[in-house]
Amino acid sequence: MSEPIFLSLKDQCEALHSGRLTSSELTEKYIQHINLTNQDLNIVIKTYFSEARKRSRELDSIFKSTGRISGPLHGIPFTIKDAFRIKNFSTSYGFPSFNLLPSFDNCTLVDRLISAGAIFLGQTNVPLSCFDWQTNSPIYGLTKNPLNPMHTVGGSSGGAAASVAAFYSAFEVGSDVAGSIRYPAHCCGVFGLRPSHHFVRFDDIGPILQKKSFANLAVAGPIARSIKDIQLVLSVLTQTHPITKPKKKLTIGYTLEWTNISTDEISKKLIHEFISNITADGHHVSEINPKIDFKLCDHIYGIILGYEYKKMIPWPLRLRPFMDIFNYFFNTRRLRSGIFKESFEKGLFANKKKYLEALELAQIERLKFENEMNSFDLWLTPVSVSAAIKHQKIGVPFLKNDQQIPYASYLGHFLTVTALFHHPILSAPIGRTTEGLAVGVQLHGKINDDGQLLEDCSLLENYFLKPQFF
Repeated sequence: MSEPIFLSLKDQCEALHSGRLTSSELTEKYIQHINLTNQDLNIVIKTYFSEARKRSRELDSIFKSTGRISGPLHGIPFTIKDAFRIKNFSTSYGFPSFNLLPSFDNCTLVDRLISAGAIFLGQTNVPLSCFDWQTNSPIYGLTKNPLNPMHTVGGSSGGAAASVAAFYSAFEVGSDVAGSIRYPAHCCGVFGLRPSHHFVRFDDIGPILQKKSFANLAVAGPIARSIKDIQLVLSVLTQTHPITKPKKKLTIGYTLEWTNISTDEISKKLIHEFISNITADGHHVSEINPKIDFKLCDHIYGIILGYEYKKMIPWPLRLRPFMDIFNYFFNTRRLRSGIFKESFEKGLFANKKKYLEALELAQIERLKFENEMNSFDLWLTPVSVSAAIKHQKIGVPFLKNDQQIPYASYLGHFLTVTALFHHPILSAPIGRTTEGLAVGVQLHGKINDDGQLLEDCSLLENYFLKPQFF
């Protein structure tokens, strides 16, 4: 057997369930690996090692005496994003004040992982308020990309994706409002699923003071190093086993640009090579121009995001003088410019009528998208303009072909709009740059058909990037 931490989740489960590997052995290997390399990368910010060792011994004892496993994830150690409530642990969500308050219970998705036999190892880093496409915490500092430490891991599930990429955990769970699963997966060369809206229980995930989250935009989903591993974790999180339709060949539409923003040349080259490969394999691939008003969707998205963010702020602080200060420091000063910043600001100051109007418009655009998807098994789009950027200050704009692109537009352009449509999206790695960075694509499926999306994407598995040992 190769080093067990480098096995896929599925292979680790098979080794544990057959008795070829003990949970104690696997847990100790993970702890040693984290202790050896985490100081340089700053991925895992709080550990639970002594308790994990104790739990692994308990599970080994149960298996030895009964021959039975405790669930589909029996004996598997895991890390998890510092946004999900865990009993006896503070869940900071990137806020220093939240970091002082331990929780009295687990959120549902953590309960389901532990009930399935998984062993909690520690928490992974997030940015302030889980609100950035980089992971630089005001509490714990900067997390570095295991593929190239000069570059970002993405955000806000940057620590989560980096943990999987660095072999600190065979899987993670992230949350995604504006690409917070998809962009980190892209940056770190792993798979990340933004599930259909409400597919994974999300309404109770947050810190003890902020359990409610973005009702119409946010989801939680798995991050892993293969599609099979994504499927396994998703089945635990949802406690379902979807029925899927086997297919031999897929019909795929792709769109690589909208509202005058496209990828850089190396990303474009890698995406076209991927398209050529799957076309040569017999899949029907064609470029499409969806009948979606992307500019309107950007505006709608920002109104909903801003309004729902405001609703999470304690009500006395929602009064106009306080909101003006909040908007300046959290939004204007950080993001500086761009449609994301402007529409988010409108949402912060919108009344309930404007918010409900935005929800109605979102439903209209969602139905348009569903009609577009009827002709295709998958829709392929970029994740971002480029591979993982170098670490930089939030809000600094980017130059591309002498065109200045606002920070949020460069990093989130292909991510925010698609969150409106409530359908499942898999971020999948397809190639690597000369700097060793990964480039991914988004593969979009039909709403509430997450199992079929993953089944379809598994037909393309030969052309996805394999994990890199570092």
